[in-house]
Amino acid sequence: LGESRYRVRNGSFTTCDAKRPPWKFTVKEMEVTVEGYGVVKEPVFHVLDTPIFYLPKAYFPVKRERQTGFLVPSAGYSDKHGLEVETAFYWAINKDMDATFYESYLGDRGFKEGLEYRYALTSETKGESKFYFINDQDYDDQRYAFFVKHEQTLPYETYLKADLNYTSDIQYPRDFDDDLPATTRIDSRSLRQLRSVIFGGKNWDQFSLLAEGMFFESLTNENNDATVQKLPQVGFFAHPQSVFGTPLFFDMNTSYTNFAR
Repeated sequence: LGESRYRVRNGSFTTCDAKRPPWKFTVKEMEVTVEGYGVVKEPVFHVLDTPIFYLPKAYFPVKRERQTGFLVPSAGYSDKHGLEVETAFYWAINKDMDATFYESYLGDRGFKEGLEYRYALTSETKGESKFYFINDQDYDDQRYAFFVKHEQTLPYETYLKADLNYTSDIQYPRDFDDDLPATTRIDSRSLRQLRSVIFGGKNWDQFSLLAEGMFFESLTNENNDATVQKLPQVGFFAHPQSVFGTPLFFDMNTSYTNFAR
């Protein structure tokens, strides 16, 4: 219809490239304005080839850049929380960072707030942080958690990385399992602990130096004093290499760990 306006008749949409995609939308007619909105007539959502739900009309944004605004609210019911309602506000701060603010209602537990902050200042300096808080009426206490990931390069070709995970109580990962990042969730279920680590080092062609501190939060004991920590660990590694150009090779691994509790 013009340089930035299009009309689609009897079309379909999916992000799957299989010949028989697991899901797709089909439309009778759709008009799209780039940097504007799409107007869809009679969209149908399919799982495989089975239609699941139908709408007489729908609208969606067609923006090339991220947009600040409210996200689509969600609602549901669970045996754990009862009625659940969540709304969120997305803030496109600038090209290097953004944030999402959450407000949730969890039945008898009350209202729960959340914040996710993401940044990518350079290709080597990036990370994300997640913070959650609830004055839990069912638990009768204030509860919170934070999960932080960060990585960056430092002068002299060194690097620093961090993965920090903390919850206010040992029941938090059970009550709010979805808050935990995927790898942290696996640790909480299989090892019954949360692991936080900060490490850095330097790599040469044939050698590596690594220093790290590792802290474990027990999810089985309220008192964490008896949990063994690794603060710090230092390792130096010589990768397999020839001895003065001969057919003989050597490698070396040496490390120091301070186990503390």
